[in-house]
Order: sequence, then structure tokens, then C-alpha cells
Amino acid sequence: MTATIHDDPAARSLLPDVHAVDMGYTSAAVLVSARDEHQVELLGPMRTTTSRQAQGESGFELSAFTIDFHERQAVCPAGHTSSRWLEETSRGTPLIRVAFRKLDCGPCPLRPQCTTAKIGLRQLTLRPQPQHEALQQARREQRTDEWKLVTRSGPGWKAPSPKLLTWMSDGPDTSAWPRPISAMCSPPQP
Repeated sequence: MTATIHDDPAARSLLPDVHAVDMGYTSAAVLVSARDEHQVELLGPMRTTTSRQAQGESGFELSAFTIDFHERQAVCPAGHTSSRWLEETSRGTPLIRVAFRKLDCGPCPLRPQCTTAKIGLRQLTLRPQPQHEALQQARREQRTDEWKLVTRSGPGWKAPSPKLLTWMSDGPDTSAWPRPISAMCSPPQP
């Protein structure tokens, strides 16, 4: 949906540098599409990771692993290298499934922070590299105080109104572009 929204303004050379959206319009694929196809930075909250490891304070979420797309492997927080890297498509979405060896996960002292599987091993599901990196960067940014201040995020955060976005993209003082994000999220002054 967001990618389609960029097509018409792009045809008229009216794309903003930053497009503020709410969570319903953000995804890893849309972040990359907006950036690569239209040179537009999406500013909006990304869905949080729902894994058990990310929800607990002591678990190892995806960002705790070192991912090497060139070598097609991941390294866990304990230093073990993945044994499987499988590229597949699920419901039309390209994914990468990464698994570690039972011999590494079984006796690992960090296992309780990594997986709850009784006899299994830790597995990761990744997006293709451009999407993975864009998503991880966006999630890191949205944890910063600056991002929270700029978006005034919190429960019920919504993107600026379409009227404000119109003012931001083709308002009276276009010579000041590009404006800093903090200025773009402030209402116009009379």
C-alpha cells in the first residue's frame, strides 16, 4: 500500500524526503522499497519482535546473533556457528531459515536464554539481507530517545495528518528543504 502511495507523487516530482506513517504501513519490505525505488525514508513504528526471547529481559533475540549473509551463516551469543541456511518462500514472502547444531545447543550454558525446546535447537527466521538490515536499523532507532521525541511515540501514536504532510512536502517555504525530522513533525507556524 505505501509503495503505491509513492507512485503518484513520484510521477509529479513531489516525493518527500521523509514520509511519516503509522504502524499499519511499515514493514521491512516497504522500508526497502521506499528507500530503493523512491529515495524516501519511512518514519513510523515497526512492529516489535514477538519471540519469547525478545519479550523476556534475559532472552537472546535475533539482534544478539551475528548474521553473515555473504558466508550464509549466523553466530550465536555463545560463539557457535549455524549448521543450516535454507532460503525458501512462505506465503509469497522470501525467508531464510537458520538452524544450529544440537551438539552445540544441547550442552550450552546459555541455552535457557536462547530456546525453550526440550531436545531441539535454536532456529532463526531471517528476511533477505536488505530487509533484515533495514528492519534491525529501524528497530534500533525507535528505541532511542531522539526517535521517541521526534515521533512523540507511545501508545496510540499516529502519523502526522495528511494536511500537515502536504504542508511539509510543498508548503510555502520549499527552499528550506531538506528540513530536519524534528522540524517536519512540528506543526506549521502561522
